[in-house]
Formats: sequence, structure tokens, C-alpha cells
Amino acid sequence: MRGPQVTGARRASPAWALAVAGLLVASGCGAVDAEEEPFAGTIVHRDEGGAFALRLLEPPWLPPLWTIGTTIFIVPPADATITPDLSVVLSEALYSLEIGPETGTPATLVQALAAPLPAAAMAVQRPVRTAMKATGFELVWQEMAGELVWYHRDVFLVGPETLTYHLAFRARLPIADDPMVSQMITSFVPYI
Repeated sequence: MRGPQVTGARRASPAWALAVAGLLVASGCGAVDAEEEPFAGTIVHRDEGGAFALRLLEPPWLPPLWTIGTTIFIVPPADATITPDLSVVLSEALYSLEIGPETGTPATLVQALAAPLPAAAMAVQRPVRTAMKATGFELVWQEMAGELVWYHRDVFLVGPETLTYHLAFRARLPIADDPMVSQMITSFVPYI
């Protein structure tokens, strides 16, 4: 199970495509030292359904897009295609994050994701804990897609009751120790 998958049938709204275009123009941001000051320069994003909150740099992260059961954030390249087709938007993104609920414990979900990965994925599992004491596991791995390498960081965090949240990061650059991604994980707060 790799979390939410993008298909050609899932499309972003035209308004979202216009928002992407506008934010691309204004996507410069100053230097933020995420290693020295936790959550420096970030904004709080609260899920529209009240399920979770996290902190992120906006820009370069664009405001979220919601699809059924999934919240999606991206960092587009400067030359991004302006389109309502979510599969194109995600395939071009420098970074993407998909957040959604999963059924199972973090330990079983990380094992299920890691089991079918080939040795070439160089998968590494490790425990994770947020600033608000939510615990879970993450799997850092990479995949080849033609000549392009995608780097993944899948985080499974315990939510209230039996709910587990899956934060599926994907990037064009290694993100195993990326301070921006680590800060987003650390700031995650599950509510419902």
C-alpha cells in the first residue's frame, strides 16, 4: 500500500490552476534556518475538516488541494505547466505531500509498504515522534521512473483512537534528512 495514488481521473479545479499560476509568480522566499529554530518562517495549515494541522513554508508550498480523503500540497517548478490535471501537476512538482487516513497501525503500514520494495529502493525504516508527541514510523526510499529518480519519505503517525495518518512526501532531490520536510513532520498535529 503506497497511500493515495494519482490517476488521470482525479483533476484539480480550474480555480486551483489559476492559484498555482499566481503563486508561481510570487514564490520567492527568504532564507529560513529550520535546523536552528523549530517552525521558523512557517504558517499553520489546518485541515478543512479539522482532522489535523501542520506548519509549512508558504511559498514555496502552495495552498492545499483537497480530493476525496486526501489533502495535497506541492512545490511547483518555476516553469510548471498551468493545468487543472492533477496528475500533470504532481509529476512536475519539485516536492509533493499527500496526507490521508489509513487503516492499520503505523508499524503494520510501514512494513506493508516496505515489504515489496526492491533492494535498489534503499529503504530505511525509523521511528518518528512529533513535537506534540504523536508517534509512528517512517520509511525513506527511492524509486526509478524512467531516467528520473523520485525520493520518498512515507510517515505513518498514530492519530486519535484507531486512526493512522499517512504523510507521503515525494521529491526530485534526496529528502531523507531534509530540514524542511522534517519540520513539517515534527509539526504535524492529529486531531480526529
